[in-house]
Amino acid sequence: MKIFISWSGSSSKLVASAISEFLKLVFQRVQPFSSTDDIEKGAVWYTQIRLALQSVSAGIICLTPDNLNSAWLLFEAGALANTSNARRVTPLLVGVRISDIPYPLAQFQAVDATNKNDVFELFQYLNHSLDLGLEESVLEVLFESMWPRFEAKIKDIESLSKTSRIDDDEQTFPMDRNQQNLLRLTEISKELARRVDALEKRVYKEQS
Repeated sequence: MKIFISWSGSSSKLVASAISEFLKLVFQRVQPFSSTDDIEKGAVWYTQIRLALQSVSAGIICLTPDNLNSAWLLFEAGALANTSNARRVTPLLVGVRISDIPYPLAQFQAVDATNKNDVFELFQYLNHSLDLGLEESVLEVLFESMWPRFEAKIKDIESLSKTSRIDDDEQTFPMDRNQQNLLRLTEISKELARRVDALEKRVYKEQS
């Protein structure tokens, strides 16, 4: 089972590495893909990401306060949502409240990375999606043993984000014309959604 880990920004990049490691330590049959760790130097990055998106069964979007409106994150989230193989797309929140998540990311069921029960439920879902998943008791033991390591990393990321400025590490790969057009369409769609929402509110106010 392949899981696409989406990130944008330095804090989110650290979260992506942490959840990718956590998944690998608990599951043997899960293959997380993150551009942080899984694209070799010299490889055509867009081809690697496109192929990964086509073959994944689930996606995890690493959300932090500094990337809620990242165009790259929205691009990958949209690609995941439109991938027929991806049965679940989950925003993983670090320093972000559910009420802070903008649309269209708000349509997905989010998980707080600091909430042990929430994260375990995500792991349970992934385990049930495997052809040969772990026995529940085995999953619990592995999760419990690896949780402190993951929790410590997430707390460090939160602390670092609050106490110091992390240099921006937005994914700024060179884009061809098709990719630029996709990003423009994303921005246009967001603007149209805002205008429609404003118009609906205006009509409702005039009618009431």
